Amino acid sequence: MARAHVVTSAVVGVLVAATGLGAPKRSEPPTARLTKLIVELPSPDVARLTLRGTALPGGVPSGLTRQVLTVGSDVAIPLGAVPVLSGDATSTSASFDVQLREIPERVLSLDSSRCEIRWEGLDGKGTAVAALAGTLDLGDPGATELPQRKLYDAYARLSQLAVTPGLTSVHVGASLSLLNPFGFDIPISRVLATVRVGDKAIVTVQRPAFRLHAGARSEVPIEQDVGLAEVAGGMAGLLHGDPATLDGEIVIQTPTGERVVPLHLGAAQ
Repeated sequence: MARAHVVTSAVVGVLVAATGLGAPKRSEPPTARLTKLIVELPSPDVARLTLRGTALPGGVPSGLTRQVLTVGSDVAIPLGAVPVLSGDATSTSASFDVQLREIPERVLSLDSSRCEIRWEGLDGKGTAVAALAGTLDLGDPGATELPQRKLYDAYARLSQLAVTPGLTSVHVGASLSLLNPFGFDIPISRVLATVRVGDKAIVTVQRPAFRLHAGARSEVPIEQDVGLAEVAGGMAGLLHGDPATLDGEIVIQTPTGERVVPLHLGAAQ
């Protein structure tokens, strides 16, 4: 599932850019070097992020009351919970939940291949007393750990696959169901999709531009009439119970250009 780093770009590249508070009172705190990001998905509305890094100089402080996560140079939103920071002589870890609807639309402009991330823990006076910071490639599985199956199950599904034979052609129809958990619309330039049964491609479709509306699930129809001869292998596979899959890509329009999100989905049972 090497392709699942795509959800990082389509789905997760946005996910991670999601947390922080505004700049704390500025004094450079002891800082650990960020080496890894772990993403969990307790629900489609919440991402649980864990940042791991090197040992924190001076050890883990006590009495933290607030936390800040800034992504890029200045993209930040509040985190409501009390900081959860742990560490030992070799490593440091900070964990927190992100409400996806609170992520600002500006994250669409971030470069997921070089994503600057800085977490800070603040004391009761609002002073930063600990930090984890670094630049990660969100598409690198060595730097970013994703719940690949959960991401696909939550945000992108292939369903309602139907193959209807006619006299000279076959109508192939399916629905690509996409959930946008964020508080802003996502503009889609196009969707390219190939539906396969087993290893046989039965239809390839390109859908024009549309928008994934904030906090809503969108059904994208994948439909086309094809000649009987073109789908003969696929029809035989259907009769034998071969699984249907969708391969393709979603192209997101961002303020800095297009971002391609590959897809590899199995049909819902």
